[in-house]
Amino acid sequence: MREQEARPAMIKYLWAGQYATAFEAMGNALPVVHDIIECWTENTYTPDDDGQERRAQKQHMAISILVKTRNKNWMPFLTVILSLMAYEMSVPEAFTDLMTLLGLCASRRWTYDLVEEARRIGPPLLPFETLNYVGAAVCDNKSWAVNYKSMQTSESDGTRLEMMNWAVVHMPASAYPHSDARLRKLFNVGGGANTPTAVIFKQGFDKYSIIPLISHDHVDISRNKNARFLHLLVLARDGRLLDRPDYQPSDRTYFKYMKPIWDRMQSSYDDVREELEIIRSAEEIKWSQVVFVGGDGLTYMRQLHLIKQDPAKYIGERPQLIPILGDHPHGVSHTLHAGFRVYAPFINEFMQAIDHTAYTIDFNVSDFETNEFAFHIIFRACAEYTAEVGAGRYDDVVSFIETAEQNEKFGIVVHFLYDFAFAYWQLRQAVRSNDAAHIRLVWRELVLVMHSATAHKTNYAPMALNRVFWDYALHDDLSRLLDNMYTLSLNGLPGRNVGWDMPIEKLNLLLVRGVQAHVTRERIEKVHISRGLLGERPQRCGSLIHRSSADVPPQDEEDRHRRRKGQSLAAPNSRRLLGQGDRTNIRPSGADGVHGRGPRPRKTLGQAHTKGSRFRVLGTESARRVRDVDDVRHALIGNVSRAGCVW
Repeated sequence: MREQEARPAMIKYLWAGQYATAFEAMGNALPVVHDIIECWTENTYTPDDDGQERRAQKQHMAISILVKTRNKNWMPFLTVILSLMAYEMSVPEAFTDLMTLLGLCASRRWTYDLVEEARRIGPPLLPFETLNYVGAAVCDNKSWAVNYKSMQTSESDGTRLEMMNWAVVHMPASAYPHSDARLRKLFNVGGGANTPTAVIFKQGFDKYSIIPLISHDHVDISRNKNARFLHLLVLARDGRLLDRPDYQPSDRTYFKYMKPIWDRMQSSYDDVREELEIIRSAEEIKWSQVVFVGGDGLTYMRQLHLIKQDPAKYIGERPQLIPILGDHPHGVSHTLHAGFRVYAPFINEFMQAIDHTAYTIDFNVSDFETNEFAFHIIFRACAEYTAEVGAGRYDDVVSFIETAEQNEKFGIVVHFLYDFAFAYWQLRQAVRSNDAAHIRLVWRELVLVMHSATAHKTNYAPMALNRVFWDYALHDDLSRLLDNMYTLSLNGLPGRNVGWDMPIEKLNLLLVRGVQAHVTRERIEKVHISRGLLGERPQRCGSLIHRSSADVPPQDEEDRHRRRKGQSLAAPNSRRLLGQGDRTNIRPSGADGVHGRGPRPRKTLGQAHTKGSRFRVLGTESARRVRDVDDVRHALIGNVSRAGCVW
């Protein structure tokens, strides 16, 4: 398109992310060139749909290069995308100048002017009506060690840049299933300055009523575990265990990335107070009655502590603060870490048997994907093996588990699935499909697991307890609203929702990749500016450049690799540990069979302790001890008070 005549249209395409439409329009405007290039790329090979898409991407790139070489005043859309990506990633100036000389990128000055003009024009109107009286934001901190060296000298000028990155979340009106008048009544809108704030909690809610909900003997948890066990074994039998859920979001979540809050982190309460004041006073939020603020575990914990310290400010003043704990990547990562700790001996033995070393029992969130890949291997192998040897027997889940416990090794495999692996996978899939009901149910199940001495999740155990409290204490109207926004869709793609902690995690990752040297506040703010243009569409941008992304979306390719890897490791290597799948292998321990030997579960896995009372996450029927509701109440009654549920 011509630069001077069509720049507003170009900015409109950038804000909307309508990249495919732009390329189709360029191809339709040059039909002769398109036909010639199509003839050049024609061959006798008949590719599949992915190959056709790759071929179309090549044709678009060739047309863009030809258009740019014919007239310097023409700016193909591909050139604009490449220029913005180079701007966002802070590509070295010498390389950018070389790309400009070859006609692949626009000049740095032209790109900067485009970004500034797009920022001045602002994004187009949202494709939906926003929800009144409710605001939302996501945040996380980031620090940079600038000019630090291993050897300190008198001339060293090492500094540290600290900041809190955040973004406003646009809440669609469709997320609330009732009328706007009902919200006005709930929030006491129009009553004047002295009108009391809305009661965001259920009237007369007893905070101690959540304690029976987290017992492993609770009917909801027991029914869910049995139904989950049967359902996932059927999927494992049919080879669909790792398939993504069939969930299509109505639209992607829209964000407005704000300038970072400099020299503020979350290590002190004073910093967090100032950050919350900036968020609550933002133009998009200050007129709201309540504000949802999501982030990782530290963000969630700091908010809880501040609410406990000053409930009159954060609950009694508008906008009232409702903290959201991010489920992915932090929530699922800490859940996986807790399970790895409890089942460490079994996982280590399994991984040694298949000679897989790319995992660690104690890992950080940054190593989550590597360890989840290892989990997929053992998870699928155990599930398919159990479905194979237990064919026709696991319909009665309770009876099947009792039979499996008679054999020590097979009992370990079954309880690994029943108590941990299937719970983690249900949480993972529920996050992807925005299944709020099952996310709440799994978090209730995880409280005692994280509270155990073996898992030793000293921070996430009270946060999980608070998570249950907020889920069940919120007013029904706010709870229904949160159900529809429990997880966020960054790209509008099916089965790929993430937690409230993911948007800023991706922004921080982009900062690390784009500002690797000469770290300054100006260069960091450049990334924030361009983030609004490219938005949460890295797959669409990458598919224009990278061949692998044009073939298949990256997550699908990753899933294919994991399924292929899991299959190759599940058979035959894991059979050395699990057996050959003969039903006669399910024998009581001591019999002459594959599972009749080996250490007893109590020596292999140890016991999980919870504040003086024991409960066994895994073991035989005689050793399995789950505390009853009264024991849970007395052991955790103090924790409920200390966790911040004091209002």
